[in-house]
Amino acid sequence: MNIYNMKKRDGNKPLAILTPTVDIFPYVNRVSEEAKLLMKQQWPGALTLIFTKSDKIDNRITQGFNTVAFRMPKSQVALEILNKFGLMATTSVNISGEAELNTIEEIEAVFKNEIDYLVTNNEVLSKRPSRVIDVTGDEIKVIR
Repeated sequence: MNIYNMKKRDGNKPLAILTPTVDIFPYVNRVSEEAKLLMKQQWPGALTLIFTKSDKIDNRITQGFNTVAFRMPKSQVALEILNKFGLMATTSVNISGEAELNTIEEIEAVFKNEIDYLVTNNEVLSKRPSRVIDVTGDEIKVIR
């Protein structure tokens, strides 16, 4: 996939999926009450939740893992794109292993030869990576 090439990302690392809604139930095997509460309280926002995936998730996204990560971005333009086109595989905006890029200018400088379009409405980009919580089991586990 192109995202791996442009980020120089290890091909064995899974991607996350951006969603415009909390209705991810067809794509995961179970959503615990704790996960539902986290989604209600913190989505949209900087929270990535890891679920046990259903068969509807392509193995190219999860790289053979039986889990899948979902996040609902807190960006109006991102949500509009997701509502129009559907779920989107993603990862942080950076070269793999390097610091996240936090401005449009930084993103353009690093990826200008790799991207076809950069859509923005001048929203402030997040300055911190999302929290990652594993909700696959009976107890939630904070990963980051």
